[in-house]
Amino acid sequence: NFGGGVCLTSTSQLKMYDTSSIRYNLAGTDGAGGVWADHATIEMYNNSSVDNNSTDGNGGGILSTSTPVVLAQNASIHDNWTNLADSLGGGILIYNSTLDLYNSATIVRNQTHWSHSDSSNSKGGGVYAECTTVYLHDSSSIAGNFSGMGGGAYLQCMVNGFGQTHYMTMGGSSTVTNNIANSGGGIFSSTAYDG
Repeated sequence: NFGGGVCLTSTSQLKMYDTSSIRYNLAGTDGAGGVWADHATIEMYNNSSVDNNSTDGNGGGILSTSTPVVLAQNASIHDNWTNLADSLGGGILIYNSTLDLYNSATIVRNQTHWSHSDSSNSKGGGVYAECTTVYLHDSSSIAGNFSGMGGGAYLQCMVNGFGQTHYMTMGGSSTVTNNIANSGGGIFSSTAYDG
């Protein structure tokens, strides 16, 4: 009922190269239309893509838990969506890890279940990142995504008893542009306290 295209568990690795793609998959309410990953690694290079996947849960393209995700060399997560009201992560939902985009990587045209006419609490059209550090650099972009909150990215920063935080850094002509949401069209950042 999850991982419409690929399911990765404990120490599994997914490496995509040379225009390879994971597309046109559907997952149920447990989420991850394209790729579901738990304690694994995902690396995408050289025009590879996760695209046109959907789910009745969270994570239209990728749902990643404790799994670092790297996109480089024009790799892309695009045109994925969620069908569930108040869902998270149209392109990718990533928890407790790192998301690294560089060398013209893109997260574009993804969306969570959303409408201008409602007060949707869906979050992270392109990226929903919780307890995760996001790096966006070297002409990479998050663009043209839709959500109720955080059209481009919704960042749920956790501050725990040890003072640890998670954040997003941008550089090297990277952009967050042309994203749409009822709140936080580009980036919506929220802080929660744990312990």
